[in-house]
Amino acid sequence: MAISPSPPPPPPSPSPGDPIEAARHAAAAALAVPARLWGSLLARLPSLSDRCLRRRRRPALPLPFRTAAAHSARATGETPKAFGILEDIVQHTLSSLHGIQKSLLFWQSKAEGTNSQKMYFMIFERGPRAFVKATYQTLTRLRSNESPTQYILHSASDMVSTKLAVLTNMQHCLAVFLAEIYCEVDKFKEGLTENSDKSLHTLFAVLNTVFSKLEVSLQNVCEGHTLLFALDGSPSEFLFERLPEIDYENSEWTEASSTDAICLIYQNLQKLDNLVCSQLSRHKKPRHMTIYWLPYTCGALGLSACSLWLLRHSSLMGSSDIDNWVQSAKESIAGFWDVHVEKPIISIRGELFETFKNRGKHVMDTQEVQLNEEVLRRMMLAFCQQTANEKLPQDISDQALMENFMERYEKEWTHPVKNLFGGELAYAMLIQLQKRTVDIKQAMLELDQILKGNAINFAILAALPAFGVSLLLLTVVQAWVMNDQGAEGRGRIARRQRRLLLLDAERKLMEFKNCMINGMEEEACCKFGLTLYNLDRLYRAVESHAEETGEWSRLREDILDLAKPTMSMTDKLVVLSRLKGTMAASPPPRSPSSGDPAEAADLAAALAAPARVWSSLLARLPSLSDYSRVLSVGRGRGRRRRRAALPLPIRPAASHSARIAGQMPKAFDILQDVVQHTLSNLHDIQKSLIFWQSKAEGTNSQKLYFVIFERGPRAFVEAAWQTLTRLKSNASPVPHLLHSASDMVSTKLAVLTSMQHCLSAFLAEVYFEVDKCRKGLTESSDKSLHTLFIVLNSVFSKLEVSFRNAVEGQTLLCTHDGKSPELIFERLPEVDVESSEWTEVLSASAITLIYQNLQKFDDFISDQFSSHKRPRNMTIYWLPYTCGALGLSACSLWLLRHSSLMGSSDIDNWIQDAKESMVGFWDVHVGQPIISIRDELFETFKQRSKREMEKQEVQQTEESLRRMLLDFCGNTSNEKPPQDMSELAMMEIVMKRYEKEAMHPFKGLSSGKLTRALSIQIEKHKLALLEAMLELDQILRANEINFAILAALPAFGVSLLLLFAVRAWATHGRGAEGRGRTARRQRRLLLADVEKRLMEFQNCMANGMEEEACCKFGLTLYTLDRLYKAVESHARETGEWSSLREDMFDLAKPGVGMEDKLVLLSRLKGMYDCLLPSPSGVIN
Repeated sequence: MAISPSPPPPPPSPSPGDPIEAARHAAAAALAVPARLWGSLLARLPSLSDRCLRRRRRPALPLPFRTAAAHSARATGETPKAFGILEDIVQHTLSSLHGIQKSLLFWQSKAEGTNSQKMYFMIFERGPRAFVKATYQTLTRLRSNESPTQYILHSASDMVSTKLAVLTNMQHCLAVFLAEIYCEVDKFKEGLTENSDKSLHTLFAVLNTVFSKLEVSLQNVCEGHTLLFALDGSPSEFLFERLPEIDYENSEWTEASSTDAICLIYQNLQKLDNLVCSQLSRHKKPRHMTIYWLPYTCGALGLSACSLWLLRHSSLMGSSDIDNWVQSAKESIAGFWDVHVEKPIISIRGELFETFKNRGKHVMDTQEVQLNEEVLRRMMLAFCQQTANEKLPQDISDQALMENFMERYEKEWTHPVKNLFGGELAYAMLIQLQKRTVDIKQAMLELDQILKGNAINFAILAALPAFGVSLLLLTVVQAWVMNDQGAEGRGRIARRQRRLLLLDAERKLMEFKNCMINGMEEEACCKFGLTLYNLDRLYRAVESHAEETGEWSRLREDILDLAKPTMSMTDKLVVLSRLKGTMAASPPPRSPSSGDPAEAADLAAALAAPARVWSSLLARLPSLSDYSRVLSVGRGRGRRRRRAALPLPIRPAASHSARIAGQMPKAFDILQDVVQHTLSNLHDIQKSLIFWQSKAEGTNSQKLYFVIFERGPRAFVEAAWQTLTRLKSNASPVPHLLHSASDMVSTKLAVLTSMQHCLSAFLAEVYFEVDKCRKGLTESSDKSLHTLFIVLNSVFSKLEVSFRNAVEGQTLLCTHDGKSPELIFERLPEVDVESSEWTEVLSASAITLIYQNLQKFDDFISDQFSSHKRPRNMTIYWLPYTCGALGLSACSLWLLRHSSLMGSSDIDNWIQDAKESMVGFWDVHVGQPIISIRDELFETFKQRSKREMEKQEVQQTEESLRRMLLDFCGNTSNEKPPQDMSELAMMEIVMKRYEKEAMHPFKGLSSGKLTRALSIQIEKHKLALLEAMLELDQILRANEINFAILAALPAFGVSLLLLFAVRAWATHGRGAEGRGRTARRQRRLLLADVEKRLMEFQNCMANGMEEEACCKFGLTLYTLDRLYKAVESHARETGEWSSLREDMFDLAKPGVGMEDKLVLLSRLKGMYDCLLPSPSGVIN
């Protein structure tokens, strides 16, 4: 939106004594704002309006001051007053251009939308009042048996065309104004960088020039169009105050006169802003709230219903449901936070920074295990000495000791009852028990070491779900924050938009160059102004990023060089190539907004969903003429929706306005039908040509296989019969089959090449003639038809000649009955429009003749093509299909044998087994994991009581063990042990007593000492197991989500594999229009074909081969059409479609020079995402 500053301060009344002081007092009194804002500005006269002073000026494209005087003035801080005033004017103009550009992009997207999108906009995207009005008009027309669709579409076309015309005129005037400022400043830059008075004098002369030119351009627009008018209907808004051009050395030059002149400048600027605001207020794009009022209204209604439902369950209505839900959610979130965030973080912190605190506990555990090992060794040594009646050495190995013990244990076990009471079996069983105790403690110690060594890993694993949720939320917030930054943001989208800004600047410079070559000075001035606007947006977008990468100084110099009016176009193209190479060199980081080049694509994407609904409900306006619908030309193509194809080279202002307004001349539709039929036939011929060329380049074995097995069953039988016949006559069948294959393929290639040559030359002639006669084709309906008849007579007669020459030069083109084909077109009447012979009946009959000629053309191509096209897939693969059918039949017989129809239950059993297997797989790998994740996320608080009970049980067992140890030690030593005695010391006492009692087990059992020692051992084992299980349970519970996700991985993998398979199957036949590396590669190949055809066209023109050059240009148009259709959907998604379409359209123009086309090709190859080699090559 244009900046509308407050009116500048009124000129002060200078006192005769001290005019400067009086001016300053008057200015200070008028501009009563905080002193801290004006303190730095009172030293000089105000150069900004009130509104601009209240906001920080954003960096913009600098003016072309590049002399030593200007540089020194800026360096010393003594900036001339003219600098600030000119920067204000330029910034206001650029801001107004930006507001106009945003609205232009919006209305252009509406103008290019489908009929259903236009109807949806007129009814649902203009606010509630427009919705009620459109509904009333629809009902009124339905009552009167009139179609409301035509009326709504006509209203939409009128509204959009009006707004586009006004905005385009405003953009033209402001762009010319901006270019004039830059040119005049560059012309008088020496005077503008002098001392203050001299710079102001030069400034007044410059501004008088540019404001007078702007006034004239606005008056011309007002006189030429009734769309631009003032609020009161008078043209007074277009009159600017003239500035005094008094010589600064004259006595009339005073500080007061300069102050008055500066105030006049801001009054003129205020008038310009008021004009722009008044026009833009009526023609700007609707507000976001207006466009999406229906979704917002539905959302508000839904929110109201939700509020009523919440109110019903709230405490205000006596219900405690909401309080219970809030409490449950709070407990669930607290439990999730405790398990998956707080405890893992505390565990990581403790493992990293508090490991030394737990070192003592680890040593105690090791000493306890060592104590039990020593007790076991002493018990085994005593047992072996007692049973062997000899003293064993103290350094005997544990293995030898265990062998002696087990040998005696086996002997004792032969008579268990006898040895239990009279032998050493009880003693041996106690030793075995001690051995199991040692094994368990060693295993527990090893498990403890493993758990403690991987504490950080388990804690990080437990925190992964919370980390994933946090990362997802952070990504969403970042995307929401960076959404509206457009080209100034970060990421691939912002990089793409900056690249599109550079491409727009290059395109405007090329248009400026062409306008200057053709002597269109006013249009060239407009193009240069639009170039400056695009450079300003690029300057703002790249500044922060270039400063971060250290490229800003060089990049700034290059952008400023592009903005210089006096720099040659050759040097500017060199600078542009350098900028494109720099911006395409660095890969994007791994990490659209209104007014950007991608806005039209974003709006079209936003309207895609409702458009799909309306396309099935609302009748489309016919895109073909009534005659084409009657004749159904081209194998029924008139009955289906025409696909978007390469546009014709008709783009003057009249044609563009006609397209927008929906008043398309009939000539446009007829020419599009002719071109589309030709392109469709060329595509069929190209597919067959590629097929036969592959056969011609194949090996002999491939040719033999094709002749025998890929031409159908009849050809297979004939080839087999010929082979057998030649084998019977002792002749080799291979040379005969190879010769037949070569003759057949060469014949088909010759015929198809001749047809392709004729059709491509015809297509090129159509484009040449349309480009030559485009002014006549964009006139009124009758005049355009007259021009069309002349064009078609010319191109159809040349097509007749080309086919006749092909028939005379080759005997390949012939009909099925052996006669030479005849293609004779009916000649169209070339009666002058102003003649009395021109009637509506004459034009209607002429159009009918056109479609009859087109029907003849299609019949002729179909007749020739039917005998030389590539075989169908069913014919080529008949042998695999036949084998598959036989195999399927055998499989069906086998299934029938095992089915219930034959009295067998095998298939039912197999189906039942498969069903159970699938249900089991679903339950284990899908159902249970999802339920587990749900319970872990939303029902954690329900399991908290169970966990608390487990902790209490461990604590009670630990306290019971300590009391048992204290009591046992007190009874054994006949003295009360201290309460703070360590557990290890008490266990030493217990184990020593246990050793003694184990030597006489029945005595120890009867006295109770051994029983108590065994009870203490069991309690100790129980405590160790409980602690280990509790720690393991905590790890399992903390990672329950992870285990559930791991359990669901097989099902996820199978689903992903099926999804990829379905996607590959769905996009398999789309070719270059699909997605993925293969489609991207095919688009690159199409672009390479375009370049190759253009180079061949250039060589033919250089060698004087005009007819061959015409054919090559037609093939270029055909390849461009295929590329146009292949990239459209992808370029719309990336926001590059408007820029890419213009480049391809320029490539198809016959009047664009080859040098410019090569520049366009280099831009296509390196600057668009949808045409890059791979996603990794996406450039900034």
